[in-house]
Amino acid sequence: MGNQVSDHLEPWRDLHDKVVMVTGASSDLGREFCLDLAKAGCRIVAAARRVDRLRSICDEINQLATAPQRRAVAVELDISADGLVIQKSV
Repeated sequence: MGNQVSDHLEPWRDLHDKVVMVTGASSDLGREFCLDLAKAGCRIVAAARRVDRLRSICDEINQLATAPQRRAVAVELDISADGLVIQKSV
């Protein structure tokens, strides 16, 4: 019983090599989510309007990675834009 509860409450358990897109990734909670998810083994697509800050967080994640391949990429994205603009960004 204890393991079932523990498994249910452990959200970062099976995330290795999952691709995760985080919006609002350039600051505050979004930035922290990126770092935590990267430490859990995820590949990160960091999206926000401030590209300079996105590059900074992606550089930080990629420097932490043990594999030679990039673990994070930055995508300039304003989620308040209309659908066509968002589609072109991604």
